[in-house]
Amino acid sequence: MVTALLQRVGHSISLRYLVLDRFFGHNNALQMTKQCGLHLISKLRTNAALYMQPTTPYAGRGRPRIYGERFVPRQIDPKYRVSADTQGNLRTEVYQTQLRHKKFADLLNVVCVLKTNLTTKQQAHVLLFSSGLSLDTEKMID
Repeated sequence: MVTALLQRVGHSISLRYLVLDRFFGHNNALQMTKQCGLHLISKLRTNAALYMQPTTPYAGRGRPRIYGERFVPRQIDPKYRVSADTQGNLRTEVYQTQLRHKKFADLLNVVCVLKTNLTTKQQAHVLLFSSGLSLDTEKMID
């Protein structure tokens, strides 16, 4: 269906991104999108097993590590914070970094939107991802 849409649109509209809902937030959809020459923007499950880039240097033997520490959305390093906003008793923080998932072949551009209720201290988060590593936070959220 995507290739049929691209043929129908032709060169009249320049398409670079395909936005799909969370049902298509998996590696097969990502590879299909890349075969069409597009980048995928989608949503991950809130309990997705994401991993940071390794921080230890290569020891010189064996295969280099590609997975670092496990990414915990509610304990994100403040250096990845893009924005923070407080409205009433609700604080919204947006983080962006490049992470790995064991079921995805490629590095992912991940945006985490973390909301905190300041009175009850309850937190909720949403994980958005894209195969376009240079895509900025605002475009992914839009």
